[in-house]
Amino acid sequence: MHTICHGSFTPEDVYPQFSCNGLYLITEVLTQQKIHVHIYPGIWVTHALTNKKHSIYNELVRKNPYFHIHSHLTIENLIKEISQYDIGLSLYQGEIFGIPDQYTIDNHQSYVMAARLFDYLEAGLDILVQDNFLTMADVLQQYKFGKTVDCTYIFSDLKDKLLELKHNTMRKEQIAQARIDLSIERHTNKLIDFYNSL
Repeated sequence: MHTICHGSFTPEDVYPQFSCNGLYLITEVLTQQKIHVHIYPGIWVTHALTNKKHSIYNELVRKNPYFHIHSHLTIENLIKEISQYDIGLSLYQGEIFGIPDQYTIDNHQSYVMAARLFDYLEAGLDILVQDNFLTMADVLQQYKFGKTVDCTYIFSDLKDKLLELKHNTMRKEQIAQARIDLSIERHTNKLIDFYNSL
C-alpha cells in the first residue's frame, strides 16, 4: 500500500510554532502499519529540509523503509509520477493529534481548498481528506469521490481499510466520473460568466 502527499506542509522541527501543520506523527502511524508514505515536497519545503542538518524527516528516511522523500517536481511531471501510487493524502496532524492551531484566524482550515486534491484526482488516485477541511469534504461529497476521515479512522486498522479502498472497482469508476465532471472544459463557461458579471 503506497500513499502520497505532495505540496506544502510545515516541517515541525524547522518551524515548531506551526507544528499543527506537520506530517511527522501521521507518517509514524501509517508506517507502523507498513503503509508506504511518499512525500513530494513543495519547493520551499525542499529548501527547509535541505537547510536543516538533522531534520526529523531526513532521519526518518534513513531509518524507516516505508518513508520516502522524493525530489520536488514540476506540475507537468508530477501527475504522471504520482499516478503509480494508491491513495493521495490531504491530512495534517493538528486536528488528528489534538495539537492546537496557534496561528490561523477564524478556523480558516475549514474553508481552504487544496490544489493537491485535484492533482490526485487527475492522477486517478483515491483520496483521504480529514473531516475538519469542510470545503474539501463538501467537494468529495458533491462529486462522489475520495473519503472524508477523522482521527478514529486514522488510528484504526488503517492498512486493511486502505486495501479495501484500493480494490473497490466502484470507487475507481467514481474517480473516473469525477475527473470528467470536474474537467476544466465543463467549467470554463461558468468562470467566464463570473468574470463578465463583475
